[in-house]
Amino acid sequence: MCPIYVYWLYNETCIDPQVDGYVGITVNFKRRMSTHRRSGNFPENFQIMILYEGTRVEARQIEFGLRPRWNMGWNKAPGGAECSSAAWNKGVPMSEEAKAKMILAKKGKKTGPQSEETKRKIGLANKGKGHPRSPETRQKMSEKAKLRCQRNREMYGSGHRPEAIEKQKATKKKVAI
Repeated sequence: MCPIYVYWLYNETCIDPQVDGYVGITVNFKRRMSTHRRSGNFPENFQIMILYEGTRVEARQIEFGLRPRWNMGWNKAPGGAECSSAAWNKGVPMSEEAKAKMILAKKGKKTGPQSEETKRKIGLANKGKGHPRSPETRQKMSEKAKLRCQRNREMYGSGHRPEAIEKQKATKKKVAI
């Protein structure tokens, strides 16, 4: 069984993992850190500290102990929950202003069943996509593809030139020594 890590992301302004920074759990530590760095949600110069390595159950308990509520430190959601496809903000009450904005954004947009005219237009737009083709058409497509491949081989060659191969071999010898 793979170990589960509880980790703390912090910077020079953070003092205590119970209130500052970001606390999370992961199985693949290297990949998770890469994701955090690319996300842009954290300061560029954040540091990492592994707080615990062990079982999933214990890791979730520790994470929940450090992040029991919404919006603690850099965390948006409480810790220790089973990951699911639900949104991170599920269950968070929305302000009346936010609700009004969502209603305004949906005004004038049809979300119900589509009319026969709309269905006909969609059908015309998708005509030929994903439908079986006749043997003659398939033969023509095959010939065109073969011509494209042949032109690419002529234009770019079908492998490395002999000089390039010799240069690669010489480089490998230098590195091996």
